[in-house]
Amino acid sequence: MAKTVIGVLGLPIRKNKQEDKEFLLTQRFAPKFKRVHLKWQLAGGGLEFGETPQQTVVREFEEELNVTPKILDPRPYIITNTWNNGTQDFAQPVHFIGICYLLDIGDQKVTITDPDEETSDWGWYSYNQAMQLSCLKGTQDVIKFYAKYGD
Repeated sequence: MAKTVIGVLGLPIRKNKQEDKEFLLTQRFAPKFKRVHLKWQLAGGGLEFGETPQQTVVREFEEELNVTPKILDPRPYIITNTWNNGTQDFAQPVHFIGICYLLDIGDQKVTITDPDEETSDWGWYSYNQAMQLSCLKGTQDVIKFYAKYGD
């Protein structure tokens, strides 16, 4: 039986000293799932029953990175992906829908709550650097979409 998963993700953005945009990405820690293990991604997680997507992205950033984000644009960018049964790390076909928000975390210090749980690393990356990383599908599409924000 197929399963649909709704995730809510965030892409923090900032300007560095040269006034270039940088994006915060996290590195997935999932050694049991070779397809996603150590890939760069947007931080976030699953939408819980009764929760709004905006509440989800704030909760996930507080839980995983110990920061409270501010949503910069209330209009999310939506990504979607499917994984087929038997060819990936999942027991059943999965249809993932990602609701992605552009965020500001100001000068808050990112701290990974439990590096052995979901996230092993994080970093700020320029657009060009992010395009060179090994990312989960859809991550670079979100960066491309939001790269012009504020121009």
